[in-house]
Amino acid sequence: EGDQLLEDKAQANPPNPEETREMAKYFNIEPRAEVYLMPIAKAAVNAPLPPEWEEYEDDDGEVYFVSKITKKTSEHHPLDGYFIELINQKRRELSGMQAPVYPLSEFHLIDHSFVPYPWMEYLDVKTARPFWYNFKDNLATHNHPCDLVKDVMRVQAVLRIQAWHRGFVVRKANRELVEHLAACSIQKIWRGHHTRGDYDILKNRRENEAATSIQALWRGARQRKEDDQAQERHAAILIQSKWRGTITRRNRPIAVHKAQALPFALQHQSALQNLEA
Repeated sequence: EGDQLLEDKAQANPPNPEETREMAKYFNIEPRAEVYLMPIAKAAVNAPLPPEWEEYEDDDGEVYFVSKITKKTSEHHPLDGYFIELINQKRRELSGMQAPVYPLSEFHLIDHSFVPYPWMEYLDVKTARPFWYNFKDNLATHNHPCDLVKDVMRVQAVLRIQAWHRGFVVRKANRELVEHLAACSIQKIWRGHHTRGDYDILKNRRENEAATSIQALWRGARQRKEDDQAQERHAAILIQSKWRGTITRRNRPIAVHKAQALPFALQHQSALQNLEA
């Protein structure tokens, strides 16, 4: 019943966004951070008086309220306590609430039968046309927010398709890059293997050439040593021959003298033998 009274009062004298913003300030509501509490501030703008209360205005234009039962006066609306309790309750229930997400699968379910978060519906009293206000972004529009939500969903669908396509292109490019790098790695390994094979062949060739050179040098050294030894033997033979020739020539006069003296000795020996006979 209380909610119906608030609704009837709001239709009889519809509030505007500025009045709602002022009421939110009165109840210490931060419009941008606590959008979910703004409907309470809107309802409080034209909250009806309880039957036992009356509204008055003093000479300075200040509004005050008088209880017909207790005659008690108050500067605050009698329903302020109710709204404050309602605000505290909603804060406990909805604090940290995440903005609702409308999946593309629910596109066909979005129609003008409800006002999507964070929009609120108002009535332009001059044109009698409804409009919608977003306290979170301070935006106003005469187009139903559901249409805006659908436009956003369409854009998100297009962006999702584009993102998927870009991802596909990037994945394809990455796959081609990986294949290219793999091919380069294989070619590098093969070139390395081929180069090492050529190097081994060249190394073996050089080792063979070095061994051949060493063997040739060793054979040359051995041949030169043998030649030197042969020359030494030949030189020794020549020296020995010359020495024997020298000795022979030196001993020849003695041998001749002995040969000449031998017949005389034989004759003398024969004469002595004859005498003895």
